[in-house]
Amino acid sequence: MPLFSSRRLSPIGIDIGTRSIKAAQLELGGERGRVVALAQHVLPMILVSPADRAEAVRSGLGNLQRMSVFKGRDVVLSLNAQQLFVQNVRVPRLPDEELNKVVRWEAEERLPEDFGEAEVRHLIAGDIRAPSSSGEGSEIRREVIVLACRRKEIQEAIALLESLRLRPVAIDVSALAMARTCQSILRRKADEQSAFLFVDLGAGMSTAVVTRGHEILLIKQLPSAGQSLDRAVARKLRLSVEDAALARQQWSSKDDSVIDPDLGRVVGEAVRGEIETMAGELLMCVRYHSVTFRGNRITKALLFGGESSTRIADQLSSRIDIPCEVSDP
Repeated sequence: MPLFSSRRLSPIGIDIGTRSIKAAQLELGGERGRVVALAQHVLPMILVSPADRAEAVRSGLGNLQRMSVFKGRDVVLSLNAQQLFVQNVRVPRLPDEELNKVVRWEAEERLPEDFGEAEVRHLIAGDIRAPSSSGEGSEIRREVIVLACRRKEIQEAIALLESLRLRPVAIDVSALAMARTCQSILRRKADEQSAFLFVDLGAGMSTAVVTRGHEILLIKQLPSAGQSLDRAVARKLRLSVEDAALARQQWSSKDDSVIDPDLGRVVGEAVRGEIETMAGELLMCVRYHSVTFRGNRITKALLFGGESSTRIADQLSSRIDIPCEVSDP
């Protein structure tokens, strides 16, 4: 046995979601990393105040630390969809320094009045042909994805992690991490120009990402998510949200024996409207891609997130006319 270990580990990735905290760590090496530690802490479903949630998150992070499956104290924090403002905008083609100023101005024009001080970043989706600002003919414009987060939220998250003796070394965006995960497995030459739709089905909010090869073309936040599905079940069956969530989880299971057939039928009827709404939002993403980024059509949709299931994937597939499956990265 060697005296010194040659293992090279990534920082601990932390995703603080609406209903759970997830953490993962990779062993780095070769073309792809290997997961060596993975854990989840489930948060209480009902948290009355922001202070209650903050305390629950602190407690959950402490529990993950005490599991002793992670090595080191460096962490990368992932911002979830509810913490972000995301929008595609079109701007002139400009040098980087000028582009940064224009993007900042575009973000400030679009942010809600109560958003407060914001950290703003952007991705360049590509150059497109759009109607001229003069109204005559067309011109080449730059499609940019604007990402903004409240500075206060970032500062509070960093302070929380540091209070637990963790070292935040970077902040990521869950939608971008999801896209990178999928892009890392593109092996065929044909995949480099193929368009994909990735959907992170979360508890509080969902996110759709359209990519072409290794380019991210569109990020769209969707209000349809696990909580809205649970509320629909609660209204239909006159249940508490907690009981409705349990019934929906049973309905989502691949094993039909875990739920009474009659109850499963009623739950399916209850969530149909929300799934149709989600499908409509995804169709708008598909159409935006086809009109804005002319080229290969989207060939596959992949579902991620704690609220994804084969049942939802099958129903979305039939409504958006694109093969849809649950991803297992």
